[in-house]
Amino acid sequence: MGLLDHLEELRKVLIQSLVAVGVGAGLCWFWSAQLMEIVIAPVSEQGVYFTAPNDAFMARLKVAVVVGLFAVAPFVLYRVYAFVLPALYRKERRIMGPILFWTALLFYLGVAFAFFVVAPYVMTFMMGFGTETLKPLISVTSYLGFVFRLCLGFGLVFELPMVILGVCIAGIVRPQVLLRTWRYAIVIIAIISAIFTPPDVISQVMMMVPVLVLYLGSAVLALILVRKRDRARAAADAPQKRPKGIDTVLDLRILQNVPGRGGREPEPESGMAWDSSTANASNWPRSSGRSARPWRPSTASSCASRPATAP
Repeated sequence: MGLLDHLEELRKVLIQSLVAVGVGAGLCWFWSAQLMEIVIAPVSEQGVYFTAPNDAFMARLKVAVVVGLFAVAPFVLYRVYAFVLPALYRKERRIMGPILFWTALLFYLGVAFAFFVVAPYVMTFMMGFGTETLKPLISVTSYLGFVFRLCLGFGLVFELPMVILGVCIAGIVRPQVLLRTWRYAIVIIAIISAIFTPPDVISQVMMMVPVLVLYLGSAVLALILVRKRDRARAAADAPQKRPKGIDTVLDLRILQNVPGRGGREPEPESGMAWDSSTANASNWPRSSGRSARPWRPSTASSCASRPATAP
């Protein structure tokens, strides 16, 4: 395909992805009221308010679009994968499927963990600072922005295992280095948690703990995979060794035919005579796969002049 054909294919992929997101958002709009109740469940006791006439409409539209995007994300990833599939080798095609699957699964796990576990605890902790005279009045716009940013941050940081496995298998970083530098990893994870979470201790700790577990687990998994790959490469590159005992058997058969070493002198066959000067087993080949006997072509003069007595 030429450049214009690739651009045309890319345009189709973008249009189909946008249409899929629009269809998903349109379907979710019919259940936007129920979805809104689920989203505001962590603050259902205090309630949320809208201060502008269009805030309620925009809030339901945001919820429908975000939920629809999450619902059709696998289809969008599949279309992108189908676009780049012809440019991949067969080995790369086999690994791209599992990579996309685990990438999407980890992202959804991060979003679910943030929404169902982190958000309720964070909201309860933050609401606990109110007093009798300091009452919470939460706008629906600010609340949705807070929840969506929290879910997006957890979804992104849960992709850390895929990043670690990628850089280790590619040979950029060795897994042993990641395991030895776990102290620095804790500091970096703490900084990332402070960036992606609200400025409170609860949400930062609740992000640090699972991300640190994912970091250590992915480093150990990368170490196992890299060692297994190295052993497979070493076994493939190693030369083929002959079975033990072959050379010994050949030596015994040769020594049985050597005069003076317990064997009998072989009789000349078809004009071949025994050469006593070469009757040394150390001069014979050991691993040629065939027994080479020290015969030499005989002539009429040499046979006539050689004594008939045995050595």
